Amino acid sequence: MFAHGVFDLFHGQMVANPGVPLWWPMFCLAYDVTAAAYLCWLLRQARLTATEN
Repeated sequence: MFAHGVFDLFHGQMVANPGVPLWWPMFCLAYDVTAAAYLCWLLRQARLTATEN
């Protein structure tokens, strides 16, 4: 997700897409980076323990 956010930063220079509003890449960048940070936080908070069967 974080890498997709970085891609959004350069989207306008690499892809010509006239149907995308001008504000969309920055909105998508903010969402992707925030979601990646939240997912990272969730994974680090997980308290998993291994069990033997």
